[in-house]
Amino acid sequence: MIKLALIAPTKLIEKYGSQGDFNLALAHLIGPINELPNEYEKALLATGLPLVLDNGVFEEKKSVPVRELMEKAVHLNAEYVFAPDVLFDREGTEANIEEAYEILEEIKADFPECQTKLAAVIQANNADDFLASYLAMTDDSRIDLIGLSILSVPESFKEISGTDDITINRIICLKRLNKLPIHKDSHLLGLGGSYEDVAFANENCLWVVSHDSSSAVWNGVQGKRIDKTSLKVDGGKTKVHVDFAFDQDLTEEQIKNIEHNIEVVRSII
Repeated sequence: MIKLALIAPTKLIEKYGSQGDFNLALAHLIGPINELPNEYEKALLATGLPLVLDNGVFEEKKSVPVRELMEKAVHLNAEYVFAPDVLFDREGTEANIEEAYEILEEIKADFPECQTKLAAVIQANNADDFLASYLAMTDDSRIDLIGLSILSVPESFKEISGTDDITINRIICLKRLNKLPIHKDSHLLGLGGSYEDVAFANENCLWVVSHDSSSAVWNGVQGKRIDKTSLKVDGGKTKVHVDFAFDQDLTEEQIKNIEHNIEVVRSII
């Protein structure tokens, strides 16, 4: 069964983020480790769920600096931390893994109770490099989890699919990866306008072990539901980026939307 992280604005983490199996924490929203925890960190920790620390590339287009990222991972005792990746740049991303691993192990030496492991996102701009990078990461003992992102997957497989649609390209990607002789635990980072790729992975890719998305919660806030049959977000994925400082009281309709969406997502996995 694929484990699920329900990304939510800070105010909604207690009620909705807590219904996931783990939290995907966004490193750029975590405050300095030498200061008292901010509201976002406190809300995540209050759920009692395991944490996976993301590096911020999707939201900020660049990673939190590697030492700061690893310090936050150890501070949170995250289960995994994603090494800094460089958009669509296989070589730049793979070069970051060595530095990230060395700094993580250095910091962990002072905290023997910390079990944080390194994860890595595949970045490429064509299918051949993407598949080659996946194979390289399966053979790299420093990496314990591989991330398949909604940015690099469409960029790498759009020439094959003829579209930049996230869902279509990730299903093609998963089918190609399934043909490889070896796999490693992998994580579906984010979502497009449909849960069809998550459903495909759940049914066909035992090596896909986890998934995170704000879709269930944030689309619900924006008045959108996920169709039970097609698994598509009605009217398409909201173009409004998640506002983690969102502080409005939810309407009855928004609450029903979110509850419906979480129920649909749970039924998939």
